[in-house]
Amino acid sequence: MYAANQYNFYAIVASGILMILMFVISIFRHHFWRSFGPGLLIAGLLTAGAAGGIMLQYSDLVSGLSTIQVQLANTVGQSTVVMAGFIGLMMLLLGFMITMGHRVFSKN
Repeated sequence: MYAANQYNFYAIVASGILMILMFVISIFRHHFWRSFGPGLLIAGLLTAGAAGGIMLQYSDLVSGLSTIQVQLANTVGQSTVVMAGFIGLMMLLLGFMITMGHRVFSKN
């Protein structure tokens, strides 16, 4: 249980660092929204794709584990993967809205 919590913490820290890095890169570009929208779109696509891939292979991942490990994987693992997929889909949607909004409302 402790190792699973550590892995969840590391995943949250890594995604936070990626988000901050993407935000800083977007600020240094001339058009903030023009670079932030597609970056968020791609990050959401990668996150949701990774979570979806893990969910598709989930039964193969837990097949060789003991009973206690399977119970731990079912309680902690599935909720974490579903949460990551939900966050990825929300990032994808937000990135799409920012990208389309910038294209519609830009002053060209």
